[in-house]
Amino acid sequence: MLSRSQPNGQSQGQGQGLAMAGMERTFGRSPTFLVNTDQQRSNLDSLVRREQHLAEQYQKNKPLMFNGNAYQKTHPQKAIAPGHRDADATVVSPMLLGCADGVSQIEEFGLDASELPRELLAACEEQATALLMPDQAGKISDLYRGPIPLMREAFQNTESMGSTTVCLPLSLGSRYKHGKITVSSLCRPSAMQLLKCMTYEAPRWAGSLRVPDWRIPLGNLPTPLMPWACPALRDLNVKWSIKRDDMTGLELTGNKTRKLEFLMAEALAGNHDSVVTVGGLQSNHCRATAVAARMAGLEPHLVLLVKDTVADEDPGMEGNLLIGRLMGAKIHLCTASEYYKLGGNLEAADTLNERMAERLRKKGFRPYVIPVGGTTPLGTWGYLQAVEELREQGKDFDHVVVAAGSGGTLAGLAVGFHKAKLDLTLHGVNIQHSPKAYYDLVVKEADALGCTSEEVDGVLGTLNIHNGAGLGYAVPAAENLAFIAEVAAASGVVLDHVYSGKALYHFCEHARAHPDKFRNSRILFWHTGGIFGLEPQQAAMQGLLPKDSVKRAIRWRWFSLGRGVVHREIQHEWGGLSVLDNSTRIHGKLHPMMAIISIGDCELMVLRQNMASGRLRYETVFNTEMQRIGGNCQCPLQVCRVDGRIDAAFDERMTIEVIERGSAVHMVSVYEGDLVVIGSDGVFDNLFKDEVAAIVNQLIPRPSTPGEKFRPLDKAFMGEVARYIVEACHMKTKADLRTGKYPDTPIGKGGKRDDTCCVVGEVVEWTEMDCMYWEGVQRRRRMKELVTCGGVLSLGMMCIDEDEEDEEDDDSNWCRSRDGRDFSTVSFVSDEEEERARGCAVM
Repeated sequence: MLSRSQPNGQSQGQGQGLAMAGMERTFGRSPTFLVNTDQQRSNLDSLVRREQHLAEQYQKNKPLMFNGNAYQKTHPQKAIAPGHRDADATVVSPMLLGCADGVSQIEEFGLDASELPRELLAACEEQATALLMPDQAGKISDLYRGPIPLMREAFQNTESMGSTTVCLPLSLGSRYKHGKITVSSLCRPSAMQLLKCMTYEAPRWAGSLRVPDWRIPLGNLPTPLMPWACPALRDLNVKWSIKRDDMTGLELTGNKTRKLEFLMAEALAGNHDSVVTVGGLQSNHCRATAVAARMAGLEPHLVLLVKDTVADEDPGMEGNLLIGRLMGAKIHLCTASEYYKLGGNLEAADTLNERMAERLRKKGFRPYVIPVGGTTPLGTWGYLQAVEELREQGKDFDHVVVAAGSGGTLAGLAVGFHKAKLDLTLHGVNIQHSPKAYYDLVVKEADALGCTSEEVDGVLGTLNIHNGAGLGYAVPAAENLAFIAEVAAASGVVLDHVYSGKALYHFCEHARAHPDKFRNSRILFWHTGGIFGLEPQQAAMQGLLPKDSVKRAIRWRWFSLGRGVVHREIQHEWGGLSVLDNSTRIHGKLHPMMAIISIGDCELMVLRQNMASGRLRYETVFNTEMQRIGGNCQCPLQVCRVDGRIDAAFDERMTIEVIERGSAVHMVSVYEGDLVVIGSDGVFDNLFKDEVAAIVNQLIPRPSTPGEKFRPLDKAFMGEVARYIVEACHMKTKADLRTGKYPDTPIGKGGKRDDTCCVVGEVVEWTEMDCMYWEGVQRRRRMKELVTCGGVLSLGMMCIDEDEEDEEDDDSNWCRSRDGRDFSTVSFVSDEEEERARGCAVM
């Protein structure tokens, strides 16, 4: 069990000093300190968001919901303080459970510490009900964009002053919208620490297109834009510049990095555990995909095309293949004859990809398939964003030149230049296929991105595609290699023989044939990387270099790794295929999910039944961790809104940054019958997690025989468990009457004297009855909004002033349970509606 650092008693800024002055320096730490803007900003980068996913065996695919209850109580020693008001709040609804712990120190400035927690949870519940309530087909709203946007928009819809911590689990059922949630596997948390999915905001000029939701920062961006001493076209007085996308990273170098930022985000969001893609033996894309997949904690599978004559040999350790094998990628070799049997085109590559993915699915994997070169409408966004990067770098050009392989980079630049209204001509040089194939691809991608027919015509109007295929894909002519050597010696920039070197060579041939179009022009060459692919060309390049350099270079010895053992698998549908098994696989299948967002020191546990000692007991299968600054149990990360009296440097944008960058987001597999226990720091600072589980097992009756039909728990049981947990927390702050000693707690003896709230919910099936009932509740809410102050007043209805409303009715909705206890449970239904809900276990 993890133990937390005890507070050191030192002040943490001006706000904390005020609270420390009146604090008892003995057992029983009390208030949570208000953390100011500078503290949150300075600690934000050190917080690690751990996205976790419990991979379990698939059982039944059905929408799920929460059936729960809550309890909260002011600590007896705080209750006697004049004017003190419990600042905790809870929410219990079918799609959302949660608790928020307001910072009581805010009361010193005359503010009600309970207002912001209540209003924030109310806004979250309203959004969850509108966006996550499944329809009769079990689907949720397409407008749902994930837990972070939900929390951000809920905060933006609040007005109260204050500061709070918060923890919310959201039920996404079994058909949650892919591409919205950051997920990973529990067996790879260290890899996920390298990456954080970020909400993507498109450039203004691209707002009319179909904008993705997420992006993962993989590359070293922006890449340099610099003058270039290219020796070509000097007779035309061309002014060269170069965009160095070969510097997006080291192992991850090249144009594929930009596409993978969007593709890997979708792979994580879709709960995939592996990635499949296809390419040539020295594919830059396959190498970059292997690197990005490992950074994201996914297993890379690379389908590489080889000549029939070497299909049964170890493919070696050169160039891109060396990097891929170092990443532990599983290499699947496919012969050229098999590829050409399928058509020898992009459709054939897609077929190979899908066959590989189907094999993995049969083995229990959840593969994410990436087409050749990452060319999809989503991947194309990498170069729409690159256009914005170029605009911000502030240089103007007459022509931009880029290699066209799979075509995604070309399509992104073509659409981006037109949408951003840049006055230039884009020259794509195809290194395979025909120019017509690339024109068709650009039209297809532009249409998929959401361009109108007029915009597609505009894209084509400034695009020229030149044939640079030469002797064939990845087959350089001697003049191509000589040109690469000349450019490197003159400018210090290394081009590759497959893409950038070939593209620039053939563009310069076109420019020499049409000198008037390019004389005295400003030309930008967009370097797409590929340097690793040059290594296998050592022998061909040696004759092109100066003799003295060759003489010195001969003395070097290439470092090589021992050959791996080749394991062959015979697959009838593939023909000749061998597999290099360099890493273990990750198992697990798609299952109903629960999204969790946590900010600060409220915590959550998921408990699941397990057979132990001949009887069923609840055991902890997942728990979140507190986010505290400097390990101080009184200084959690906070969602706040204050004025200049409290924090002169406060800026609400900092709170938005806390939500977007500091929140802990988790994606957890859940089953019918799982229990979710959420508590404020008053719970988990005073009780160890095994003590919480013991209380659950003591109070909740379960069948003694496995295999019995599932029976949902009565809400009263869960309310009693929540009450018992809260009472047990307060008992931990009292000394033993016989010994005078304080009990042990996670933060030290005597725990923390604090207001305490607890929510206990059970995961149950979402039924058609629930759907019909809650659709009615939503209709009544919308009608209520229509006839109140914020709605339409022309219906003859009268606006009632807030001061004239019945306070008891308000309290019954916000602060009381069914038996009258003061739970501060957020609820938006009347007592009559709650009675009707008893039959379907909805609160």
